[in-house]
Amino acid sequence: MKFLTVMTFCLLCLLPVAAQDTSPAPQGGEAQYFVAAGAGFNRYADKQASGWLTFGARIAPGLYTYSLLTMTDQTSTIGQGFMKVLIRQDGFTLSALGDAGVAAGEGAVGSAFAGGGSLNYDISRWTKVPKTWVTATVKVAKTTLGEAQPVFCFGFGKSF
Repeated sequence: MKFLTVMTFCLLCLLPVAAQDTSPAPQGGEAQYFVAAGAGFNRYADKQASGWLTFGARIAPGLYTYSLLTMTDQTSTIGQGFMKVLIRQDGFTLSALGDAGVAAGEGAVGSAFAGGGSLNYDISRWTKVPKTWVTATVKVAKTTLGEAQPVFCFGFGKSF
């Protein structure tokens, strides 16, 4: 089951590339692609900690599409979503996001939905690696396998 989930995620990663914006150059230094990974915390879940990985592409100025894989030791969720940049200022980026996908675990498969916000901070001046950032995300996730629950995520990313 984990192999099938990983393969599906790899195929979904191709969707943002196929749907990318065809404008000649990103405006205002806006990134064309990004990758990020980190950990999530859900206080109400049986397994409170999770790991996540995402890949995204810009489809319009300030609008991105992304593929997301979230896994615990018993469940996995794979989805496709959109992120809208609301404001950029002094190295901070505030975004709204939402995604939908498939959740699988403990012998059951169902749908998964999430929506929330993300705050990124550019850490390039400390890492000496261009376009690196730290992210904190708060979202409400709902699957057909369980109730709607708040999820807190923290991670690192790289734009290119």
